[in-house]
Amino acid sequence: MELSGHQITQEPVGMGTTRRQFIKQTGSLALGAAGLSVLPGSLDPHTVLAASDAESSARPTLVVLYLRGGSDPLSTLVPYGDQTYYNIRPTIAIPGPDTPQGVIPLSRYFGFHPSMAGLARLYKKKLMAAVINTGSTHPTRSHFDAQDFMER
Repeated sequence: MELSGHQITQEPVGMGTTRRQFIKQTGSLALGAAGLSVLPGSLDPHTVLAASDAESSARPTLVVLYLRGGSDPLSTLVPYGDQTYYNIRPTIAIPGPDTPQGVIPLSRYFGFHPSMAGLARLYKKKLMAAVINTGSTHPTRSHFDAQDFMER
């Protein structure tokens, strides 16, 4: 596959794992590690402690997942209702909801990647929201400084 003159391949990351497999596996690991934070005794102040269902209805909790690298926003929250998305990504666009392996529709415009069925269920129950086109007021032109700022 070629994109703007660059060859794109499924390159092994290590021990025969492709980049895509690595991202899926580490994403699952990260979510699993986040789930461990509900165990008593977690002393890390940066860890989000999830409340039980009974407590969470009385106390809203904001959980922010900052995916540093490796996540293509247009393949995660797909603007399938915009034909421009398909025009500029003719070979890598996620198919519409009426096709096999198509997006999971959240509205008539946006949908989740097919592998995000768990998050789609939370979204449909109004237990989560996706925030798009956000940024920082941090006055830097450095990509690395901006990442550090967002992760604090």
